[in-house]
Amino acid sequence: MNAILLAIEPNDLEILMIEAESLDEIYHATSIRSKLNLGETWQVLHALLTKDLDQQHALQFAIEAEYAFSHPSLSVAHVRYNPVIEVDEIAKALEQISMDDFKHRYDPAWLNQHKLFPFQWGKDVDKEQRELLMLFGQLKNFYELAKQHNHAVISLQSKQIMSDVYYMTQASSN
Repeated sequence: MNAILLAIEPNDLEILMIEAESLDEIYHATSIRSKLNLGETWQVLHALLTKDLDQQHALQFAIEAEYAFSHPSLSVAHVRYNPVIEVDEIAKALEQISMDDFKHRYDPAWLNQHKLFPFQWGKDVDKEQRELLMLFGQLKNFYELAKQHNHAVISLQSKQIMSDVYYMTQASSN
């Protein structure tokens, strides 16, 4: 399953929540201001962010947003959102974690024990850490920009997402 975060104006979110009936309608909405594709690695990023949740409850919703869209057809795709106030809290919580702190959260044995994708951590520690650090940096930047622009954030989790992204990439390269 893949995850994508979408930044959107609060008023546009309300309209989308009322009108959208499919993942495509949300993903391709013209009101989306920015997108962050976390791919399948989102589960590891989420696990590392929430590993020691004692201090930062807001991080629990950084990737899997807190509130569900109400339309029944969207429950299959796990479409959720964080309102502006939550985005602000998440951005502040992410800001408190330095890149070095996040790097030290990486533990291949722990990831393998919890059976997190791609299921064989520790084969190339430097490469794995670089990829996770890059995603973490992108996540921090995404939430910081969403906070600055007073945007809400929608999280989409679906197997369909990556095939759509792949298809769009293939179509645009022809």
